Amino acid sequence: MSDLPVLELMFREVAGSPWEGRAMVRLSGEEFGPFAVREGMTAKERDDVRWYVEQFMDYPEGGNEKRAKQIEQRLEQYGLALWDGLQQQAPQLHQWLGHVQQTGGGRLELRAQTPQDEVPFRSPWELMRVGRGQLLHQLGVTIVRRGNVNLAGQTPADTSQDLRVLAVVSRPDEEGFLDPRYTPEAILEALADRPEVSVDFCRPATLKALVAALEKAKDDGRPYHVVHFDGHGTTIPHEAGIGALCFEKDDGRLDLVRADQFGDLM
Repeated sequence: MSDLPVLELMFREVAGSPWEGRAMVRLSGEEFGPFAVREGMTAKERDDVRWYVEQFMDYPEGGNEKRAKQIEQRLEQYGLALWDGLQQQAPQLHQWLGHVQQTGGGRLELRAQTPQDEVPFRSPWELMRVGRGQLLHQLGVTIVRRGNVNLAGQTPADTSQDLRVLAVVSRPDEEGFLDPRYTPEAILEALADRPEVSVDFCRPATLKALVAALEKAKDDGRPYHVVHFDGHGTTIPHEAGIGALCFEKDDGRLDLVRADQFGDLM
């Protein structure tokens, strides 16, 4: 794995929605740039991608199928345009692509100069089509997003004898159907023969209940090691497209919990 070619893309001076900014390319220890980069996808197109990935599979028929076909065509165009925009500004990408094709794999690392420059991480870089229109995963390329996190080092807990998981299964009224067999049942079945792993469910699936469960476990001297959220995620267009998790309110309606709010809690 260490011999696979790595291309680093460092974002800086990012602003706006759709976002625009500048980027540096790092390949084989050399840096190139900076050059201009932009998202190239509108808020509506981002919503279409979300619908296609999260909801279309539940009702793949009728008008939904027609809408999905139209979105698929735009996704391909977006992926091609994303690659063209980069390679025109940084021809070194062709060198990296050649190494990827020779070795049968590679890695694209997305980095940000400051936390404010991490907005491009939310773009679907996995859709990028290179060379003759191939998706990156078809070439064995892994995409890694590396944020700016300056936290003190922590000693990991010993979970060999006791691993505690808190699962939040959120199904707000306004969001699409999610089959519970996909995750909650699958988790419980997979852990049936693992007595050292215990799973508790947070009920109701509200942020308030989650905080209470975490605080109680900590006060009892048995904090959770893993919090597993099973539900929808989205972005908030009027807040620069920041990510959010779809929790429930006390009455079962949608409660959008911003990524930074949830991250601070964790």
